[in-house]
Amino acid sequence: MTNPLISGTLKEKIKWYIRAHGHSSIGGLNLIWTYFSYHRKKQTADIIEKAIHMFENFAKSDNLESEIKELQESVDMVENYLRKEQIEDDKKMEMLEILKGVKKNIQMIEQILNTPGYEEEFKLSRILLSAVIQLEKQYPDILYGDLIGPKKQGNRIRLSFKEPENEEKVKVCGYEMGLIFYNLLTNAVDAIKAEGNISVDIKYGDNIIINISDDGELITEEEIHKILHHREFSTKGRGHGHGLQIVWDILEKYDGSFNVISDKASNLVSFIITLSLK
Repeated sequence: MTNPLISGTLKEKIKWYIRAHGHSSIGGLNLIWTYFSYHRKKQTADIIEKAIHMFENFAKSDNLESEIKELQESVDMVENYLRKEQIEDDKKMEMLEILKGVKKNIQMIEQILNTPGYEEEFKLSRILLSAVIQLEKQYPDILYGDLIGPKKQGNRIRLSFKEPENEEKVKVCGYEMGLIFYNLLTNAVDAIKAEGNISVDIKYGDNIIINISDDGELITEEEIHKILHHREFSTKGRGHGHGLQIVWDILEKYDGSFNVISDKASNLVSFIITLSLK
């Protein structure tokens, strides 16, 4: 199968980005649909099913702007029906929180449509900074350290990064490289159950070496084998793994490589990416 990130048109690449951000939305809507379907609330279940169908079939037409508008309207309708339903307050709040995430994904899709992330020459440290800003929005009370700021009450994970001395600009898609940093950093945060550290190291030589390490839970040799040979695999279980699959697909475009090391001596798990300077 041809990878759209390698040889696809701009529209095909946009569709790929949309699918990358659509997985979690479909999963969240399915959870809500299951609840209302089980409780025989057919009208609300049918509205939710329509929104799921629109996500699953998004980017099938030539008018993506019209499709995203219809998708927004469909999710707004789901929210309106949900607010009117007579169900327990905690369950309603849980579902509204899921819809909040779905709307956030729709906004991301719309942003991608407006600025699809064409290739330019970037310093990877600048792309890393953008990814960390997005990560901090997801974990506002957890992270501190380099690129973020000093520790505040409640912060429990320190991010360390020393800007490379001999950094060069490389021609990449800023959005794609941002996805790599964001997904690997998210995995690192999720691996740390209490307090811990994440470090990012970028070295320039014959190739570019990106090392993202954390002192969270170690992973087994069997899990490493699955990560490196089964793109859909995730140590978090079924329904996860899309982040690493995205990393794999983007690296394929840049002819990059990917390795994982779980070191008992240092208690570190390292995700190591090698990219050509060309």
